[in-house]
Amino acid sequence: MVKNANWKIINFKNNQQDRLKNKDEYDKYKLALVQDLDWHSIFDLAIQKGTLIWIFWHNDNQYFKSVYRWNLDTNEPNLIIDENSNVKVNGE
Repeated sequence: MVKNANWKIINFKNNQQDRLKNKDEYDKYKLALVQDLDWHSIFDLAIQKGTLIWIFWHNDNQYFKSVYRWNLDTNEPNLIIDENSNVKVNGE
């Protein structure tokens, strides 16, 4: 499989209760928001491989095509990925 051949949309609310939960898992990798040790109110998007290794996200196209921030209290409109790997609003 080619890296980044498949898109996946992960919906999560960025709140205190959900921050330390894993957002997604794929093969040996886990996607999570991790609290910065120096800046306690800052959270980084991180990828965990195995039990002790954290790889902090950077744009080298190995893990994610894109990261989107949804800044609303609702998850609407619902986003989908079409057959051409484009992100679209569901039903349009």
